[in-house]
Order: sequence, then structure tokens, then C-alpha cells
Amino acid sequence: MFLYRFTLKWMFGMPKNALETYNADDSGPLATPYSGSNVAPEARIDYLLHQNFLRQWSGPNLTHTTKRFKRALRSRIDLLDFTGIWKEVDDFYQMFAKVVSASLIESIFGPALLRLNPGFVENLWTYDDCVPWLVRGVPSFLIPGSYRIRDDLRHQIKGWYKYARQEFHESAIDPDGDGDPFWGSEFVRYLQNNLSEWGHDDDALSAQDLGTIWG
Repeated sequence: MFLYRFTLKWMFGMPKNALETYNADDSGPLATPYSGSNVAPEARIDYLLHQNFLRQWSGPNLTHTTKRFKRALRSRIDLLDFTGIWKEVDDFYQMFAKVVSASLIESIFGPALLRLNPGFVENLWTYDDCVPWLVRGVPSFLIPGSYRIRDDLRHQIKGWYKYARQEFHESAIDPDGDGDPFWGSEFVRYLQNNLSEWGHDDDALSAQDLGTIWG
């Protein structure tokens, strides 16, 4: 849990008050709390988040996510229009990596996040170059650009929250019970519904989501 708290703070900008929720949980990620822990069941954020991740990345939800990813990837590859004639690309790896990144983000967070923020993936790759400095805890006055790009990403995420909260309705959830066009998946809806109960405002939520997106 220490490493998780460390990355939330330095890499993703989790506010101090939200980090206290994680600091207070010494019960561990397993169903049975660690010996000596007195954390209430509803405050076991480590275990509850762990279960949410497992639920999304295994079983039926993984199947649904994979289908959405394949559909999004195919759509983006088709837009590249590589058929017919040769095309010169300066950096094929970078181009394809961004296509894959966008498709993966869409499969988990839905299409609205990227539609509202067309430059999000480009900013994410810029942020990726900043991570080695952020994780060292270099102060913002020495690397203002790194903190600025991180804040820009979180601002874009928070703008998406406002839109999704206004537009989402239960009937928008896919027949599989997982995907939806606003929040994207049961995984994200769970975080929105539960992290707020653990004292997470949008600043904290956006740090959590940026961590998931980058990771």
C-alpha cells in the first residue's frame, strides 16, 4: 500500500486529505484483514479497490472490455486509411501506440472522455515523459511544465465528470451490464459511486483516474 500511496501523491497529485484514507487502512488487500487491524469493513479501501480491479480484469467484465477495445481499435485503424497506396509515417511506433492508447482508454472510460478532450492522448504521452521527474519528488518550481501537463490532464478528466454526471442514466448501460457511453464501464461507475463516500472530491478522483489511465 505504501507504493500505491507514493505514486498517487507524487505521480498523480492526490491531495493530502484524500491520502489519509489510504494511510488509515492497514487491513491489506485480502478478504481477511491483516492481524491487528481494526479498520471497519466499509473503510477497507485497499481491499475494496483491489476487488474492483479484479472484477474488471477477469471473468465476464474482461470479456466485455476486450470486445470494446477491439471495436475501438478497429475503428481507429480504419480511419488511418492504409489501404491502396503507400504512406510515409515519421514514427510508426508513436502513431500506433497512440491509437492503441486511445482505444484502451475508450474501452474502460468510454468514448466521451476523448471526444470532449481531443488532445488528451497527446497530453498523456507528454506526461509520460515527465513521470521520471515527478516520481522523484522534484518540486514544481524546478519542473513547472511537468506539473502543468499533469494538472491539465486532471482538469480534462474533471470536465468529463461534469458531462457524464449530467448525461448518464441507467438505461444507457449496455445489455452486458458493464459498458456505457458516458462513464465507460462498471469499473469507473464503482469508483465514482464509492470513492466519494471515502472523502474523495473531484481533485482526488481525477488523480485516481489518471493513475488508472497512465498505468
